[in-house]
Amino acid sequence: MAKTKTRARRTGTVRPGTAPKPSKPPKRSGGHETLKTLIYALLIALVIRTFIVQAFRIPSGSMEDTLLIGDFLLVDKITYGARVPGTRWRLPGFREPRRGDIIVFKDPLTSRDYIKRCIAVGGETIELKSNDVYINGRPIQEPYKALKFVRGGNPRDDYGPLKISPKALFMMGDNRNNSQDSRYSNELDPIRVVGRAFVLYWSTDPQRSPLWVQNMSEGWIKGFLQLFLGRPRIRRIGTWLAKDYRGLYAETLQGEPALPSSPGPGAAAAAPLTEAKEASADAP
Repeated sequence: MAKTKTRARRTGTVRPGTAPKPSKPPKRSGGHETLKTLIYALLIALVIRTFIVQAFRIPSGSMEDTLLIGDFLLVDKITYGARVPGTRWRLPGFREPRRGDIIVFKDPLTSRDYIKRCIAVGGETIELKSNDVYINGRPIQEPYKALKFVRGGNPRDDYGPLKISPKALFMMGDNRNNSQDSRYSNELDPIRVVGRAFVLYWSTDPQRSPLWVQNMSEGWIKGFLQLFLGRPRIRRIGTWLAKDYRGLYAETLQGEPALPSSPGPGAAAAAPLTEAKEASADAP
C-alpha cells in the first residue's frame, strides 16, 4: 500500500509539536494617525474657545487709554458662566457682572463682538453731569476715564437720570467723547455677554506696520499681519484688566446696597457699539 504524506498548510493547520507564530498587528498609516490627532486638537480648542477663554483684538479707540488699537486680549468665560451655543442657557458662573468690569458682548443687530465697561447694573439709577457719573445720586471715582477731543463729535456729557431695568447692564467706553454706548442706545441684556476681559497677551502699534497692511480692510488677515508686522509694545504685554474697583467705588457709595445680581435675560439689548475683533474669526 502506498503511503500518503500529510502536509501541513501554512494557514489553519500546525504541525504537532510546533508553536503558532504570533500574528502581526495591522499597520496603520501615518496619515490616519495625523488626521485623528488634528480632530482631537480641534475639538479641544473648540471647547476651550466656547466655554473657557477666547482671544480678541482691539480695532478702535473707544476704550482708550485702557485698551489701545492693536491690543490683543484674552476674555474669561468662566466667571459669568459661558453661554451654551444656540440657546439662552448659561453654565453656572462664579458671579454676575458688576460695575468696573470690562466686558465683551454680542451686538443684537450684527452679532459682532463689542467691548465696553459696565458702569451700572439692574435697579440702579445712573446720571451724567458734565461727564461725571452719578449712581443713585452719588458721584463715583473713575480713574480709567479719558476725555479726549474728537473733531466733529457729539459728546453726551449730560445724561439721565435713568433707572436701569432689573437684570440689565449699562455699558460705557472709557474714552467718553469717542464711544457709542448705552448713552446712545439701550441697556444691555446680560444674555449677550460673552465674557470678562482679564489680560493683554500681546500689543502692537498698527501705525508702525507696513503701509499696505494699514490700507487693508478690517478682517482677520489684517489682524494677523498686524500681529507680526506691527511694532510690539512690550510694556503693555501682561497688563491685567480684571481689576476690582469696589473699594474705590465704596468711598463715594458708602451706605448703598450691595450690587444686585443679574442671573438671566434683562431689558432691551444695546445697539452697535465699539467693536472688539474676535481673534479666531476677524483677527489672528
